Amino acid sequence: MMSRFFKIFIIISALLSQYAAASAEIKPSVIGYGHYIKPNLAPLPKRTYRILVGKDYPPFNYRDQAGHITGFNIDIARALCLELNLACQIIAKNWKALKADIENDKADFAIASLAISSQNLKQFEMSQKYYDTPARFVVRKNSTFDALEPNLLRHKNIGVVSGSGHEAYILEYFPETNILSFANLNEALNKLQNGKVMTVFADAITSQNWLKGKNSQACCKFAQGDFYEARFFGQGAAIALHKDNLFLRDWVNQGLVNLWATGRYEEIFAAYFGDDI
Repeated sequence: MMSRFFKIFIIISALLSQYAAASAEIKPSVIGYGHYIKPNLAPLPKRTYRILVGKDYPPFNYRDQAGHITGFNIDIARALCLELNLACQIIAKNWKALKADIENDKADFAIASLAISSQNLKQFEMSQKYYDTPARFVVRKNSTFDALEPNLLRHKNIGVVSGSGHEAYILEYFPETNILSFANLNEALNKLQNGKVMTVFADAITSQNWLKGKNSQACCKFAQGDFYEARFFGQGAAIALHKDNLFLRDWVNQGLVNLWATGRYEEIFAAYFGDDI
């Protein structure tokens, strides 16, 4: 498995090349890791910016024991506001209300794990991606399958969520396995816990949240290997802005690049996901 530093280096490189191509007047460049030359952008207006985040989607956004909104998306929002020297009001809303407010220009941007999908690209202005979710195999802790390959899984039971990209991936690349499709991920993981399937192939971040929770009863672990395939698992998550607000989008992209270049993004990522993903 490649190191997390190498993964983040790849993301930085891709972000910088795509960002430069997206806006002709902006040509960011990196001199070494952690030193960034800002592109020539007009200053952002001094006012309070309304930042929307989602509700009850741990570890991305949730209420802590004191009732305060917290999570990965919230920490990214705060870090971005600090990096861009913005006064921000962070507001939690459900996805339907959140999308409506961005579309109707009632908020400045949303950091809410919104996928870079064709529908969202039509509806919103989208930043560069700020995280990718790999797919991974989850196995029981006593499993000897640490390097899963198609020949090792022949005729074995693999749990997937019905209709998901993970199911489609297994159908294409692991055709000789016994695919068991479930209505949702919790159902599939419960079958793994009970020994009804040998492994579950699913979203790594959601699976990790289950692995670290009480429901798993510490039964299981990730097998070795990350799977990134945009055709099956999407192009990542991005920050959504009102359509055609290119000026603010460019500043948001600038802030994201700075967070990666200074190492702040990696600190936030590690606080929520460690080295397991």
